[in-house]
Amino acid sequence: MNRIQRISAMLVLAAAVLVVSLTYSIRAFADLARMARQPFNGPSLTLVLQPEPQNSPGTVHPADIQQAKRVLSSRLQGVLSGRPFQLTVEGDRFLVALPPSENMGYITSVLTSRGEVEFISGGELPPVGVSISPEMAAQYPVLFTGQDILQAQPPNSAGGQIFFRLGLAPDAARQLAEFTAAQTGRYLCMALDGQVLTCSRMYQMDGDTLEILPELSSGAILSLTDVGIFIDSGPLPWPLTATAP
Repeated sequence: MNRIQRISAMLVLAAAVLVVSLTYSIRAFADLARMARQPFNGPSLTLVLQPEPQNSPGTVHPADIQQAKRVLSSRLQGVLSGRPFQLTVEGDRFLVALPPSENMGYITSVLTSRGEVEFISGGELPPVGVSISPEMAAQYPVLFTGQDILQAQPPNSAGGQIFFRLGLAPDAARQLAEFTAAQTGRYLCMALDGQVLTCSRMYQMDGDTLEILPELSSGAILSLTDVGIFIDSGPLPWPLTATAP
């Protein structure tokens, strides 16, 4: 085979390799496009949750683990609105796999908060953003708690309803009605795990239902908007910390 024939053979081989490469590239792009069109059907982001350090392994009881799993499952259903997730337990750790592109900061706050909801009297100077210590309890008395809330309805702008509506148990509704009658102009504040998230003087009672419009906010990730999630789930046995897997 002379030099010209060898060059011709090499050119033919190179052309064949190019055709094969292009064929596989086209197939690969087609596969990627097809995958992109397919709906997401499995979690991909993982969050590791476990009790805060003061809860040593010896003090974490199996019954508390099961309660925490039920609470976390309820909260995940609330924040994901039916989208898929996986929740598994490894010892005293909870592994949470979530869909991609989620607001992880918000979800982490919902999952790690113990979830103790209280509505307190904020007085004339609202303690927005303040953590209420036991020594401050007399200054900011609790009017009702999350256990007294039977139903939480967010505003419905389409229906002209701008207030949050909280259906209260009869005893709590009566106590709040007495407060509103005797303490005109006082702030009503919502606290989560002892931290005041929002305060308002724009509220009223409609039977056993509190109608309230948030007026002042601490700027925290969580707010009155999230109260329904914590009411539905109930509190955790202990607060959690979140780490990467």
